[in-house]
Amino acid sequence: MFSELPKLFDRNFALGYFLPSILYLLATLYLLDKFNLIPNVINQLQIDLLTGTSVIGLISWLISILLLGANRSIYRLLKGYGKINPLKLFLSIEKWKYERAVRELENLDDKYWDFQEKGKDIPVEIRIRRNRAMQSLAEKFPDGIEWLLPTPFGNIIRAFEVYPRIVYGIEAIQGWNRLLAVIPKDYQDLIDNAKAQVDFWVNLGVLSVLSLNLLRNNLS
Repeated sequence: MFSELPKLFDRNFALGYFLPSILYLLATLYLLDKFNLIPNVINQLQIDLLTGTSVIGLISWLISILLLGANRSIYRLLKGYGKINPLKLFLSIEKWKYERAVRELENLDDKYWDFQEKGKDIPVEIRIRRNRAMQSLAEKFPDGIEWLLPTPFGNIIRAFEVYPRIVYGIEAIQGWNRLLAVIPKDYQDLIDNAKAQVDFWVNLGVLSVLSLNLLRNNLS
């Protein structure tokens, strides 16, 4: 298992995991030095630049491996899964936002079809607002209030999970493994690159929270 770890260091791994780790480590060292929690830690690393760089790189690589192993759990936490997840408190807000978006689309639909039935030209403004409302609802929410998750992040992911079922009649989770066998490599690379960008911001956010908590605990 450990012999395979060096092979993980490709472009997407570097962007999604290693870069957030090294930014987190550098920010933590700066804060520790700035608030005199570990005096002269940066100066000590700069005395032997090669050794300091190697230590920072190694620690960052280990952190990135831990992030990779915890990736699924981090995503589930941010989506709002788990019985004791504090993000569940925001479910009522997401339901309110969903219901408001549905009402807005229904109102625009009524106006749209009213013009149609009367044989009148549909105003461009109505068309644009209706298209935007449909796009926003499809991109930000699943197809029913019963599928809502407590966070916007979770609902955006669930929205593209239900999209294949709505449009093509394919369950995304069961069908994805079969699609992987026939998806062209160039398209797979596009998907992997997009996933790496999301991983970067997710991991950077999680590590930023950890860094701030570390600072707060040391200052208290």
